[in-house]
Amino acid sequence: VATNLTSEESATMLAQFMNVMQIDFSNIDKLGSVLVDLGNNIPATEKDILSMSQRFSSVASIMDFSAQATMGWSGAMAALGVNVEEGGSALGRVVLKMNDQVKEGSTSLAKMAKVSGMTSKEFSKMWSKDKSQALQNYVKGLHEADASGQDITGTLKELGIVNTRDRNVVMKLAGGYNVLSKSLGIAGNAYEKNNALEIEAEKRFGTTESKLKLFKKYI
Repeated sequence: VATNLTSEESATMLAQFMNVMQIDFSNIDKLGSVLVDLGNNIPATEKDILSMSQRFSSVASIMDFSAQATMGWSGAMAALGVNVEEGGSALGRVVLKMNDQVKEGSTSLAKMAKVSGMTSKEFSKMWSKDKSQALQNYVKGLHEADASGQDITGTLKELGIVNTRDRNVVMKLAGGYNVLSKSLGIAGNAYEKNNALEIEAEKRFGTTESKLKLFKKYI
């Protein structure tokens, strides 16, 4: 498998990521499979995917994103050329802003719902159950609006997303929605199956004993 990470670097970065996401160590093989599959199928290095995931993880964790969804979003940003040092943090700020708007039930909620092709009630319900899916629906709506010639920059400003870096990240994800959809699909499937890449992931992350030793360093 082509990678720009050593076995120890991979295991160490995954362990750190799992600590923040509060994921049980028994799932490291599944996340290893996610990383390998993303690295094999999207134009992003595994190091960038993991680095982006680490930067997004603090917000992703408190917003109840799954680990695989967090890696899927991160993989998409890396594949779309988003700067690793900025992407994860920027998306985190966007998610927090959207969460505030949903809680307030403001006119911004109605606008987010409209972009997503939903009612305010439907969007709010989805946000409470699966924020990653709700965010994906919103980005898809922006993608469709952009394709039809609408000004999505103005749409984002109405939501309160005025920071240039934050806005640029969302616009890249909207413009490259097909990449985002593919990345999230790969991450979800790889996590659930955890079999087609089991041998490759095992080579990468070593034996259970070595993984446990590495993981314990960061607990």
